[in-house]
Amino acid sequence: MKLEYRVAHMWPLSRHPELIPRGEAFMRKWGIPGIFIGRFFGPLRAVVPLIAGIFEMPFWRFQLANFSSALVWAAVLLTLGDGVSVALQWLFGW
Repeated sequence: MKLEYRVAHMWPLSRHPELIPRGEAFMRKWGIPGIFIGRFFGPLRAVVPLIAGIFEMPFWRFQLANFSSALVWAAVLLTLGDGVSVALQWLFGW
């Protein structure tokens, strides 16, 4: 069952009705790159799939962007963690 615009009457969107038009503008402007952007910013991470669903982004287009951004996100986090670990070892001789 698709929620479509009925989700606007559910919490937290019912208390912040301005978020739906802002989300629509975001998806229209960014599309697939918006999925990538959303993956790297905490507050957007939970909202981007909802917005993509409300505005009926094609399933496979969303999944392609979702899976590929997840792989990039994981690689970036692991690389940053490794870099911090190497830097700490170098600085403190751990």
